[in-house]
Amino acid sequence: MHTSSLRLFRLILLLLPLWAGQSCRQANRPLTTGEELETTYARGFQITRYPDYCVADLRDPWDTTRLLHRYIFLEKGKEIPPQLPEGTLIRTPVNRMVAYSTVHGSMLNELGLAHSIVGVCEAEYISVPTIQEGLQSGEIADLGRSIAPNIEKIIELSPEAILVSPFENSGYGRVEKLAIPLIECADYMENTPLGRAEWIRFIGLFTGREREADSIFQEVESRYTELCRQVTVQSRPTVLSEKKIGATWFV
Repeated sequence: MHTSSLRLFRLILLLLPLWAGQSCRQANRPLTTGEELETTYARGFQITRYPDYCVADLRDPWDTTRLLHRYIFLEKGKEIPPQLPEGTLIRTPVNRMVAYSTVHGSMLNELGLAHSIVGVCEAEYISVPTIQEGLQSGEIADLGRSIAPNIEKIIELSPEAILVSPFENSGYGRVEKLAIPLIECADYMENTPLGRAEWIRFIGLFTGREREADSIFQEVESRYTELCRQVTVQSRPTVLSEKKIGATWFV
C-alpha cells in the first residue's frame, strides 16, 4: 500500500470511534426543539416541554453552574421515545407520594391532592388539618425523622415518588437504594417568598395539576403584592425562624 494511502487508512481508523461516539450522543438528544415554560420568580428550576414529555432541570443552589437533578416527566401509558434525554424518568401523574417536608405536604393539599400523600416525615411539625386527620385515621403513615425515615414502612407503602429537601454535600441514606424516584425540591433555597411559592408549579407538573398550580400561584402573587402595598415598615427587627435541634438552631 502506498505510504500516503496507508496514513489515510490509519487516520480513518483513529477517527471511527470519535464518529461513533458522536452518533451515540446525538441519538440521546431530543430531535425537536422544546418550548421553555417561563418562571416569574423561581430561579431553581427550568421546565422545557416537548411533544411527548417534559424536562425539568433543577439548578444546584450551591453551585449554579451545574444541575442538581434532571427529571423527565412522561405520561403513564405512553411509550418511551427513542431520543429521550438522560435523567430520572417520572411517569405522570404521580398518585402516591411520601412528603418529607410540611411545605410540600401543604402544596399537595392546596392542589387537592392530600389523598395522594401516603406517608410524611416530621409529623409533629405538620399543621395542615387534612394531613393531621389522615395521620390520626391511619390513612397517612408517620415515617419518623426525615434524616432517618422508616425504610420498612416506605417499602410497604409503595409510593411512586418521594418528595425530599436537598442539603449541600448530603445524601439520603438507605432511601437512595430503593427503586423509588426521589424528587428534590430545593424551594427553600429561593431568595424571595414568591420564588419559593412558585415551586407549586413544579409540583403541579408531575401530579397532573398544572392548571390548578398556575391558578393558585397567581392568586398567591396577587394577594402578596397587595399586602406589600399596604405595609409601611419603620424598623426591621431580626427574626429567627425554623427550629432548634440539640445545640444548633437551623434557620
